[in-house]
Amino acid sequence: MPDSSGPDLARAQAERLKRLALIGLTPDDVKAPPIVVQSDQHFVFSSENAAANLWMKPLKPARSLDELKELVGVPNRVFEHNNTKHLSVHPEVQNAALKSGDGLSLTDQNSVARRTAENLVYGYADPTYVAQPSVDELTQMMCSALGGQFAVVGTALTVQNGGKVDLGPNPVVQFDSITVYGTGQIIVHPNQKVQATTVTWLPA
Repeated sequence: MPDSSGPDLARAQAERLKRLALIGLTPDDVKAPPIVVQSDQHFVFSSENAAANLWMKPLKPARSLDELKELVGVPNRVFEHNNTKHLSVHPEVQNAALKSGDGLSLTDQNSVARRTAENLVYGYADPTYVAQPSVDELTQMMCSALGGQFAVVGTALTVQNGGKVDLGPNPVVQFDSITVYGTGQIIVHPNQKVQATTVTWLPA
């Protein structure tokens, strides 16, 4: 856990600023108090739960695939640095040939377009492949799909022994600290980016 002063604190503050900047926010935009989920509570971060609105911020559509990867995926530079450009979420459709209009099936979990989209966001996106008109069409749809979705943003999230938190359908979750006691649970969904300066699990 970072020290309360000195270089560790400065690094934690810089990390927080960077995380918030990716979703167009500053620390002044994060006004919600720390959230503590008690042992008998099941709290869901979703638009259907009015109590969650304090921590939910609308996401703006990304302006490019690079920006989308920074926001909810893994930037290409990670794969370039580790020499892992061959890695993909769905190798069976890696750099698949797409046709114009294939992006319309983006919401179909089993479609080639959906699996290709997940490869582009969470794997290495080859610039030559991305430049193809049909792939560019798909990436434009992917970027605009962030409109109407939310980021969950707060200072501290604590889940007491026996409590349960569901992070909901939100693609981005950011807290300064996350602490879970004993049998407390946090439900993280596939392809959900969760960021925190400190994450702590403690005995009941």
